[in-house]
This record gives sequence, C-alpha cells and structure tokens, in this order.
Amino acid sequence: MNVLLVCAWGMNRSKFLSEYLSEKGYETRYVGVQDGVEREVTQSDIDWARVVIAVTPDIAERLRQKWELNGRRLIVLNVNDWPPEWRGWEDDLKRWNEHQSQHTYPLLAKQIDEYLPL
Repeated sequence: MNVLLVCAWGMNRSKFLSEYLSEKGYETRYVGVQDGVEREVTQSDIDWARVVIAVTPDIAERLRQKWELNGRRLIVLNVNDWPPEWRGWEDDLKRWNEHQSQHTYPLLAKQIDEYLPL
C-alpha cells in the first residue's frame, strides 16, 4: 500500500514515519508542506498514495486547503518536534536530536501504531 507522510519541512517527522512504515512493508514517500522545501508535496504525490498521514492537525488543514485529496484516507496525528519552551534554542542541535530520539519519534510510533494495519 502506498502511504504519503507529510510534515512541515519533509525532513524529520515524515522521514522517520516513512522509514518506520517501510520496515512494516508499506511503500512510502515523505514530503513537507512549506513552500520551497526540497521535498515539497505535489498533487502527484497525493495521487500516488492510498493513505496520507499528516503529523499535526495544522498540516492536515493545509493539505485540505491546497490539494485535492480525492477520497484518499487522511490520518491526522498530533506530534510537534519543537516544544514551546525551546524558543531561541534552535542552534542547540545536540539537545534537539536528543528530544527527537527520546520524545518525538516514540510518540510518532505510538500514534501511528493505533492505526495499523492501514
């Protein structure tokens, strides 16, 4: 089954979920909704997928407003990768990576596992 994973930049949460679901036998692509990102979502990506997974409600809303989902199943998770208390700490890459490994990735796995099998 073809699954499209969507986050803001198409580099972190969607990539993690793409790898996670690929290990479970799904065909995946990962993209971002921000204008100008390297892996920006296209209508072709959406048309390829049977299931589209957005990592936050805001990203799901952007998908609905900008692209035609054409009846594809949309799963909406609720996982942010920058906690509010981190404002101004963007340059602390070590701390950010620790947060991803300890909090973001396990939460993504937990939330998507509730929908498996897709």
